[in-house]
Amino acid sequence: MMGPPMHRTWPPTCLLLLLALAFGPTVATGGLLAFGDGLGYYMPARAIAAASVLHGEWPFWNPFNFAGTPLLAAFQGGVFFPSNWGFLVLPPGAAMNLAVLLGYGVAGLATYAYGRAIALPRVAAFLAGASFMGGGYMVAHLEHLTMLHGAGMLPAMLWAVERHAATDRPRYALALAAALAGQVFAGYPQTVLVSLPLVAAYAVWRLGFKRALVPVAAALGLGLGLAAVQLLPASTMIAASERGHLDYAALTESSLPPKQLASFLFPFLFGAVPSGLFPTPYWGGGQWPNEITGYLGLVPLMLAIAAQGARRTLPAVRFWTVTGVLTLLLALGGATPLYRLWAVLPVLQAVRIPGRHLLEVDLALALLAGCGLAFLLEGGAAARRWALVGGGIVAGGVLAGIAAIAIAGAGVAGRLQPLMPAGVDLAATLRPGYSGVWLPAVLAALGFAAIMLTARGRGAGALVVTATLLDLGLFGQCLGWRQLAPHPAEAPPSPLPPLARGRTLAVSAHGYPFNDYALMRRLGYPQLGALWGVEAIGGYEPIQPARYHRLVGGISPSGVLPDESVFASSFHALDVLGCREVRFEAAGQLAPPRWQPTGAGFVNASALPPAWRPTHVEVGEVDARMTGQRPFDPASTALFDDGPAPAGLAPGPATLSWQGFDHLRVETDGPGPGLVVVAAAFDPGWTARGADGADLPVRRVDGLVLGVEVPAGRQAITFAYEPPRWRAGLAASFMSLLAGLWWAWRGRRRPA
Repeated sequence: MMGPPMHRTWPPTCLLLLLALAFGPTVATGGLLAFGDGLGYYMPARAIAAASVLHGEWPFWNPFNFAGTPLLAAFQGGVFFPSNWGFLVLPPGAAMNLAVLLGYGVAGLATYAYGRAIALPRVAAFLAGASFMGGGYMVAHLEHLTMLHGAGMLPAMLWAVERHAATDRPRYALALAAALAGQVFAGYPQTVLVSLPLVAAYAVWRLGFKRALVPVAAALGLGLGLAAVQLLPASTMIAASERGHLDYAALTESSLPPKQLASFLFPFLFGAVPSGLFPTPYWGGGQWPNEITGYLGLVPLMLAIAAQGARRTLPAVRFWTVTGVLTLLLALGGATPLYRLWAVLPVLQAVRIPGRHLLEVDLALALLAGCGLAFLLEGGAAARRWALVGGGIVAGGVLAGIAAIAIAGAGVAGRLQPLMPAGVDLAATLRPGYSGVWLPAVLAALGFAAIMLTARGRGAGALVVTATLLDLGLFGQCLGWRQLAPHPAEAPPSPLPPLARGRTLAVSAHGYPFNDYALMRRLGYPQLGALWGVEAIGGYEPIQPARYHRLVGGISPSGVLPDESVFASSFHALDVLGCREVRFEAAGQLAPPRWQPTGAGFVNASALPPAWRPTHVEVGEVDARMTGQRPFDPASTALFDDGPAPAGLAPGPATLSWQGFDHLRVETDGPGPGLVVVAAAFDPGWTARGADGADLPVRRVDGLVLGVEVPAGRQAITFAYEPPRWRAGLAASFMSLLAGLWWAWRGRRRPA
């Protein structure tokens, strides 16, 4: 049987080949496509989830960070997303590389499929897929695995809507539901929140309100229902975290500064991770430059403008032009009034970092570029005129920028130099001879020639594609990920269940050490330290419970400790949590009182054991007393937030005899009823059961840990963790699956 014709398979094959060319050398030499958040959070979180499954437990709880923290409910572990399942069979580094490559591959292929669905020629759809896959948003967020995976689901949802509009077949509505559920499972809720309005708007534009209302709304509802197993457990954790209550200033953090719209023409004008070609460190606005990077190449910009001549023959041009403009205004965040409106909309107001709207901007530009190439391939005088307009505007903008730098660059550099970060020579950057200034002029000239020749019937699109790939390839390889991708000498193993050796606290000197693999391993830095079995008091969890955060001194996700009084003898959080060691990034960074120095750090002689039996309970003022405002002895006195408080508690031994991922077993004995406290972080999902199978109510003790009242005599108590609303979510997902299967069966029985 003959295979598919070559003209059908070359675009997806070439998209995958581009991935091999871009990332193959790094992967082949043992490098990790994991730096920053990828190294410090996403890779270990997935490895922990996989190890939990391999040990026969649900991936509900992560015992390695924050003295334990929810894993599945934390959302970004991506437990249900198929691209992460490689962690079940591969070492963490190899599984991470595979997950990253799959994220890019799905994004490129889905965009290509959508381009074909709107009748773009294969070469034009290929250009759209390659531009989106290799554009600024995708490359800048290489470290954010959840964002990569979620971004790929957006064009997949658009493809499903388009195919449903063209055929009215239920299978495509079901595909839309599956893609939405996949985007939820990818683990980044903000991507879902920005995708849903866009997909809904596209469905209404493509189908009309009445025709879209029932099938599309049903499909979106079905998709959310399928993902209820993730959504319902996560909802309780988000509500308890600091992310659930953000003011407008926090919402607009990392908006795209208006001055950096110039980066769409000069991507390295504001610096980057220094390299041989672009040596200037980043000096632009925003705390995190990757959040405001949206460069898509000069040729796609030219083609996006040229596409405006095809608004009658390619109706999608109008939709994506409006989408691109509106989402660019949203990306500017606090610089425009539009974000004020966005920030008061229900649910959408939780979307922080406006620069992440560059996802929609880049997708719109990539699709407009595909439409522009399709228009040029039609030929004719109109195509040549619009090619001249698009190429002239972009090339003219580049030349105008160079002229402005030549005229005013020295003066601007003189005024701003005192404000620059260390290592930035602004006078050397703001001059026409800097590579970040003159190189865009060369690329603009090549791109202009390519689209003009294409408009005249030369090259069948190959010249435009080549110029685009050259531009984006140079941008992607120089953006900084290659310098940051670590090459570990020893691959981390899969994590094992903790052995209750005593927890550590890793404190960073300057913050965010997530690009230093060796340092993170030496510190036992969460979450990466979990791969070597290190249990930590701190950690990196974007939706960390707010109360825990306060009681451990406000330690940041990057390891900076703003409140050093946490080491004082009257501050008991580290004692109660069983923190036996603190490790500092720099020698002499701090000498905690009452802590004994060792080779690796300082040892806490006051740390309580993994389980103990206090003999008194006091109610109220828990936070104040834990932070030293009123003295008490946590070994003998337990603090409850509210009553009732048991009296007449008998002393006795308590031993943590076994600890898994989401199960604990404590053995105790006493002459009378007692209270057993376990140094594991409290969460409403914990339950306890005695040896006789009777349920024992779990109490929050000292504002942080687990406590349970036990009867007299020898007892064995088993603690188990299950996320709140997990069973409701599981039931809702199962019912949604049955509804989807019924919808598919009914669609197949419908007459053609």
